[in-house]
Amino acid sequence: AEDAQLVDRDILDCFRAGMDDHWPQTTLVCLENSHNMCGGVALPKSYFDRIGKLAHDEMGVKVHVDGARVFNAAVAQGEP
Repeated sequence: AEDAQLVDRDILDCFRAGMDDHWPQTTLVCLENSHNMCGGVALPKSYFDRIGKLAHDEMGVKVHVDGARVFNAAVAQGEP
C-alpha cells in the first residue's frame, strides 16, 4: 500500500500453517518502522497494535519490529 501498511487479509493469505511439507511454516511476522521501502514512512502505533493482535491471536506467531529507526518514527508520531 502507498501508506506502507499491510492489509490484514494480505498477511493472512501468506500465512502457512505447516499443512504442506514442501512449504516452510510461518512462525514470525516482521515489521519495520520507519518503513524504508516507502520513503521512510513512520507507521502509527495503532498499526503495530493491530498487526500484533492479528499475529498473536489469529495466527499464533511472534512479531518482530526492526528497531533501527524506531525512535525516529516515535518522534515523528509524537509518541513519548
